[in-house]
Amino acid sequence: MAGADEFILLERAAAGETEAFRALFEVHHEAVFRVAYRLTNEREVAEDITQDCVGRSGSFSMEWSGISCCSSGRLAAGTSR
Repeated sequence: MAGADEFILLERAAAGETEAFRALFEVHHEAVFRVAYRLTNEREVAEDITQDCVGRSGSFSMEWSGISCCSSGRLAAGTSR
């Protein structure tokens, strides 16, 4: 997913819409997991970090300025543990 669709989901997520958070997570969770696994080299820990990103996605999205893309955000959320 890229472009206008992702931008719309990000706007909806920033407004607090849970379904938009879920949709973004479904699109980006594998990349977050891969980064977390590379950093920890432990599957269970990487899965926990990936799940934590869902819980923190609300506060992350509220900070989103509309300038950065979601892929940079998912990496920031996945590595700022």
